[in-house]
Amino acid sequence: MIGSENKPGLGRFGVIHQGGNSGYQAINLAYLFGASAIVLLGFDCSQSKTGEAHWFGQHGPRLTQQQPFALWQANFPALAQDLANSGTRVINASRETALRCFERMALEDVPGVLT
Repeated sequence: MIGSENKPGLGRFGVIHQGGNSGYQAINLAYLFGASAIVLLGFDCSQSKTGEAHWFGQHGPRLTQQQPFALWQANFPALAQDLANSGTRVINASRETALRCFERMALEDVPGVLT
């Protein structure tokens, strides 16, 4: 079992840090599972130009309707720095993104991904 904590940066030793969103947690989980490189897709971390918060539209009425994008964006730099310090390469291959703390690259240019 992997626990979680509401702390900044990278969770280690069987604990993920939450970062306020599931994408942050997924990155941390990939690290815990031993990934040496992580490619991000769909990590826009902002509202779309058409006003949607998610690619699939808004959450249903039983889930939160608020997406604190600025807070989420503010959480990622500490995670990015900890990952870089650990030697884990993170490439953000999202077409559009508000996250500037990870290396950027088009998906077709990521070595080994489409070959």
